[in-house]
Amino acid sequence: MVYFIPGLIASLFFASLYTLTREIETALGFVKYVPLIGEYIYSAVSGTFGLIYFIFLQIYMFTVLTLLSPFNTLLSEAVDTEITSRTYSFSIAQVIKDFLRMIFIVFLALVMEFFFMIAWWIISWIFGLGILDSLMYFLISAFFFGFAFYDYSLERSKKGVIDSLGFSFSKLPVMILSGTGFLLIYYIPFVGVMLAPVLTTIVSSYIYTTQYSEQQ
Repeated sequence: MVYFIPGLIASLFFASLYTLTREIETALGFVKYVPLIGEYIYSAVSGTFGLIYFIFLQIYMFTVLTLLSPFNTLLSEAVDTEITSRTYSFSIAQVIKDFLRMIFIVFLALVMEFFFMIAWWIISWIFGLGILDSLMYFLISAFFFGFAFYDYSLERSKKGVIDSLGFSFSKLPVMILSGTGFLLIYYIPFVGVMLAPVLTTIVSSYIYTTQYSEQQ
């Protein structure tokens, strides 16, 4: 249960910010009644807050995958120990190293995610595949979230970033399914933001340890 505490704290913080911005957006609803230009102003306000909510989501994801990475790393090690009886010594230097690696991994994942989304947008625009946009954007996001969560196990196996990427692309369905699980849990009202990182770390660590660790 202790592994849920950091996520709970982060969730409460971001939930408070989200609630505050919702209240501000609601309070600004009066602008739609301004004669002639009210609807245009309200549309702009709504669009601005839509961008704010998107930024909140990205900051929350970044927090979960970086600031909480020491806890997720310990949880991943605990799953490995439960399965294999291997033990891992605690080291501040290793915690710092893992933290810096995860910052780089998340940054790389975000850059690649946006690259693939832009590439798909161009393909979609050229061939008129707009009906598939939402699905493709979801699958692209799911893959990179899956990649980030499997990196806890890949780092423990002494895999470099390039090797981790190679593993993830070679296990494309596994990454997408794991990332999909994270996103679906995340969107459960009230509790999803607390449960998603812990449960995804447990599942991805279990799958990697039981299916792939001996192959690496």
